[in-house]
Amino acid sequence: MNDLNRYEEAINDFDKSISLEPNDALAYYNKALSLTSLKEYEKSLIFFDKTLTIIPDFEHAWFHKAISIQKLKKFEESIVLFDKAIELRPDFTEVIIFKGNSLEKLGRFHEAIEQYDAILALNANDNDALFNKGVSLRLLDQNELAIQYFDKAIDIDSKDANSHFNKGFCLQNLNEHVKAIESYEKCICIDENYSFAYQKKGNILAEIDGQWTDAIRCYDKAINIDPENEDFFLDKGIALLNLQKYGEAIHCFDRTLQLNYNYDKAYYNRGLALFKLKKYDASVKAFDKVIELNRGSYDVYFNRVSIIRIYIKIQFFFNYKNFPI
Repeated sequence: MNDLNRYEEAINDFDKSISLEPNDALAYYNKALSLTSLKEYEKSLIFFDKTLTIIPDFEHAWFHKAISIQKLKKFEESIVLFDKAIELRPDFTEVIIFKGNSLEKLGRFHEAIEQYDAILALNANDNDALFNKGVSLRLLDQNELAIQYFDKAIDIDSKDANSHFNKGFCLQNLNEHVKAIESYEKCICIDENYSFAYQKKGNILAEIDGQWTDAIRCYDKAINIDPENEDFFLDKGIALLNLQKYGEAIHCFDRTLQLNYNYDKAYYNRGLALFKLKKYDASVKAFDKVIELNRGSYDVYFNRVSIIRIYIKIQFFFNYKNFPI
């Protein structure tokens, strides 16, 4: 039933099994897995715990409980549980990968790489370990070295969309924009629903080549795939701002703020668009919100917003040019 996405029906069946046999560990375990498929991670923990009460050395239950904890963004706690699964089965490479992912989320990239290297010492062609080591290296800004690992992963599996995307990300960081677009396009050819590849391609077209209209087409594709991602609307709004389509840009920034009410860049760019429409009071309010969100910060971004706000208030800033961020 799980394969047919009939998770709720499956849960009912597991409940019937449990009512007949209260110590049916596999029924508890499979119910927990069904709940994770429904993204009910907190609730799943109850049934993983029941499973482990009956079978304390069930490494898969420890592993999947750790994944639920990881999904709840409790990364330190998840590492402890992954270690328990590894203790029970040292060659459980999938667990080691997930432990590395939690370490990455905590910014402990070198420790994450140690996990992936442990797998690669046993199997130099482990695609998951190669890919994840590449990601950690990218996050350490070691882009050239990261590309080597993504290339190795691609050599093993040429249809690895994630490796093509991350290779493109690294190439973009290295200002190899033509090659980066090629990697994003390869990613899209493999998976036409890879929304972030459209976004990153759009960013290159917009920021480097000033091809704002083409960039908007990319952002629209990303939005069609994932209409709940605030960054896609923000990027589209910035492109529209540069095309002087201020009303449409404001609509995108408003949508961004519906998805993330405290997104300072959306308020900033919304303030610019309102200024261009000579809606000065509304523009000041938008910049005031940026200052509120960045209170205590003295970086260039904060200071620039403060200056714009002051100039608008005294109406000396009528020739201000667009500098969306």
